[in-house]
Amino acid sequence: MQIAYQEMLTIPWHRLTTAYGRGTKIPELIKMEQYDKLAQLIEHQGTLWQVTPWVIQQLLHTLPNRSVESVKKEEIQLYIAVASAFT
Repeated sequence: MQIAYQEMLTIPWHRLTTAYGRGTKIPELIKMEQYDKLAQLIEHQGTLWQVTPWVIQQLLHTLPNRSVESVKKEEIQLYIAVASAFT
């Protein structure tokens, strides 16, 4: 995944809440493609957190430049979990 890591660091992750605290670990989780761990932080029991739109924005930013085969099942499940919280 090609996310501009330096650009990600400009987001104040330490100020954004997750289901389990602050989002300080989010950039590294995105970089390491740890979608299961990300999903637990950005959506929990149908609740979205301050960090959620920032994570989704960073992930969706990369999709146009990626092949369909490179999108992991866990990443798709993360998108579905967030979308399901809206219904």
